[in-house]
Amino acid sequence: MLDRLSKDTNFPALQYPFKVFIVITCLFFSFLEFVNAQEIEIGGKILDTSNNTLVNANIIGFPEDKRLKTVFAISDNDGNYRLKILKQEYYDIEISHLGFEILKKRLKLEKDSVINFSLKEESEILQEVLIKRRLPVKISEDTTTYRVENFLTGEERKLRDVLSKLPGIDVDNEGNVKVNGKDVTKLMVEGRKFFTGDEKLGVNNIPADAVDEIEAIDNYNEINFLKNLEDSEKLALNIKLKDGKKKFIFGDINLGTGLKSKYIFNPALFYYSPNTAINNISDFNNFGKKSFSLKDYLNFEGGISSFSESPSSYFQLISDDFSQFLIDDDFLNQKNDFEAFSFSQRLDKKSEIEAYTIFSKSKSDFLNISNNRYLINEELNEIRTNKKISNLFFTLSKFKYSFSSKSNKDLSLELYLKTNSSDNISSTTSVSDDFENKISLVSGIKEFDLTSKLNYSFKISDSHTSSVNLFYKNTSFYSDKNWGLTEPIFTSVFPLVQEDSINLNQKNDSYLENAGIRIKHYWVLNRTNHIYPEIGITIENQSFNSDDIQILNNGEVNNFKDFGFSNKVNLGLISNYVGLNYKMMVGNFLIKPALFYQYYLWDVEQFDERIVGRDKSFLLPEFLFEWKINSRENLKAKYLKKSRFPNVSQFSNRLRLSNFNTLLRGNEFLENELYHQSSIFYSNFNLYKGLFISGGLSYTKRDFSIRSSTRNEGINLINEYVYTNLPENNFGLNGSISKKTRAYRFTLGGGLNLFEYSRIINDEILEFETIIPSYNLKVESFYDYWPNFQVGLKQNFSFFRNNNSQNNFSNFKPFVFVEYDFLNDFFFNLDYTYTSYMNKTLNQNNVFQELNLELLYDKKSSPWTLGIEVMNLFDVDFRNNNFFNQFIVSDNTTFIQPRVILFKLSYKL
Repeated sequence: MLDRLSKDTNFPALQYPFKVFIVITCLFFSFLEFVNAQEIEIGGKILDTSNNTLVNANIIGFPEDKRLKTVFAISDNDGNYRLKILKQEYYDIEISHLGFEILKKRLKLEKDSVINFSLKEESEILQEVLIKRRLPVKISEDTTTYRVENFLTGEERKLRDVLSKLPGIDVDNEGNVKVNGKDVTKLMVEGRKFFTGDEKLGVNNIPADAVDEIEAIDNYNEINFLKNLEDSEKLALNIKLKDGKKKFIFGDINLGTGLKSKYIFNPALFYYSPNTAINNISDFNNFGKKSFSLKDYLNFEGGISSFSESPSSYFQLISDDFSQFLIDDDFLNQKNDFEAFSFSQRLDKKSEIEAYTIFSKSKSDFLNISNNRYLINEELNEIRTNKKISNLFFTLSKFKYSFSSKSNKDLSLELYLKTNSSDNISSTTSVSDDFENKISLVSGIKEFDLTSKLNYSFKISDSHTSSVNLFYKNTSFYSDKNWGLTEPIFTSVFPLVQEDSINLNQKNDSYLENAGIRIKHYWVLNRTNHIYPEIGITIENQSFNSDDIQILNNGEVNNFKDFGFSNKVNLGLISNYVGLNYKMMVGNFLIKPALFYQYYLWDVEQFDERIVGRDKSFLLPEFLFEWKINSRENLKAKYLKKSRFPNVSQFSNRLRLSNFNTLLRGNEFLENELYHQSSIFYSNFNLYKGLFISGGLSYTKRDFSIRSSTRNEGINLINEYVYTNLPENNFGLNGSISKKTRAYRFTLGGGLNLFEYSRIINDEILEFETIIPSYNLKVESFYDYWPNFQVGLKQNFSFFRNNNSQNNFSNFKPFVFVEYDFLNDFFFNLDYTYTSYMNKTLNQNNVFQELNLELLYDKKSSPWTLGIEVMNLFDVDFRNNNFFNQFIVSDNTTFIQPRVILFKLSYKL
């Protein structure tokens, strides 16, 4: 396998395809520019008979040629509109606004024109108008409603086809949806969450002919009467179904087989009715396809909002074994067995039950080669080769009962159960200077997590509303690791018995149990002033045990406990807080200061002997400022002072082995981390101009942190947690601008991240700085009868320096995606990426290209689909990337799955 590295990493044979790609792309753009030149623009104002401007008037252009696309615009805050049509084509223009008669006009134009339209008021009362008329787009506060019949052309098959034709809505290749530039966080059907709530599943599967209306609900809150009280960044999409279409079965059964015994079996079946929903997804394949994404997993666990509630739990979640499995696409081989089932039942008009269960079983092969350069003292180079076989079995179940009276009561009971077991076998060869060590590792992990939540919100009066949240969590973790080494390690620390081969065993187990209550009251003083008092208490018990031993060849045990190893730590923690939020709304301004008093009381035992008993209190201020400049333009500034308490393993003050070259020791004298977070964000979405602008600044400053003090000898590191006030600052800047025309969207984005921090290494304080600038460009097309494409590039740079050295890297990645529907029944997809990775310090450059192709035959009158898919057409062997921290700069070569050719058959219900 390793001889694959001997290939020329510049891939000269692949340079020719890349040059051809550039030429074809340029010719394609030239052709599309010619097509685009046939467009003209009409614009002007929408007025009433008194020459007052009309906001949010609907302007629709229906082409006489039914092969052309219906065009649409909405008048802005000044009554302006802009509509793009094709020259020398007849269009029937309709202008409508609630309370006014519909104005119709037939146009055929040769050049850009300015046309103002004046609407007459209707004599009917507004209520009768609402009964008679369905405006194509209706905007009401935070809700935008689309009546889809005004935008469809008849060939739509799935919800994604409907959404892609609605103004202000964008759907990417995977089915993720944005409305006015903002990500959709929840999908509902008839007001009920669809499956896990992730939009991709419904967007790619709900039949188009069942859809009547689509509501985009900004600042969404699941509890209706908390909507104007509780701040929310969520955006929900609610699909309303046609009469007679409120009960349906849909799904796909996908089969595939390919060269080298590759296969896939992927049935996805769904039943929906107003009272019952049943969903099942299965996926069995041996080429690494995952039907369940990291986003799905996080949604199961509460989504990104769980980060603000408990940052430590969130970081622990995204770093667990299952998250890493979902993220990792760099494998030689992978076999996946996946099963997901969900059920929801409306018991009556006020109550509902939901249940989900997920099973995932996988086996993966990995191969990685790292060229490591250690930066401390005299520079040392190491080449490390790692082969690993990993087996993972994961289950996740959830049950929820909810009761809601909509107007004044909401109750929910949630139960989560998560289990995880994994077995790993790895072999590592570490070569540095004249020293070589071969390490084998056999490890097993078992995890269990049970969480329950009870949430009750009730509205006492128009001025008083309260929420009570109770929770209980019980988790356990166990690991067993066996190292085999050809050379001794940490000879100055480990009391090793010298043998031809050294066998080390480590067992870890941890346990956590916590329970708590949070109470929040919403007091509405008047329309513009609110006060929200809040109180919470959490009681927590944690334990952590570790035991490191040497198993001799004769079976005897060499125990390291008397030499500072092994831990048996218990942590008892009581965390209380009380706080007050004040919310003031003045015109378009929202001002929300808050102050919280936090109190910690904790006790630490090691081997049943109390080593620490402490308490601590402090103030945590918060501030939010928001300026809604208009309905599409927003400026938000936020400041938070945050606290994060260490977990029990960080208090374990005796040594343990964390890797073959790393020892770790906790510290019983740790305290909570304190840091400041500030951010400012601006967004502007102008539907009239097709322009979206966003930008943000963020700054994090740490007062007190838990960091590692490190001693190193060669490649060996001994880390000890310390509580420090060493300076640490993070600065971030990002922005993007997107311009959409009738046929294209042009996007430019960029960012800059700056990290300044200090670390203690070999008893010396060293300063570090990392600068990471990046930018991206992208052009997308939106044609009805021509190939649609995305062409762009991404590039980022990494500059890392400390007192002794400096290292620079860059990653240049152009890409193209093409989607073409031709000859009525054929679909062609192309996904191409060219990556140039450069280590500028060592003047090393690696280039690799990846191309995936798919061709489908999908006759619209038939439920059957035939196809062929080719992944990694160029049969690229590996990918390169870099990693760096205060000790090491690493160039990583990760081997990936060889070319896969798959023949597919699909049946749609």
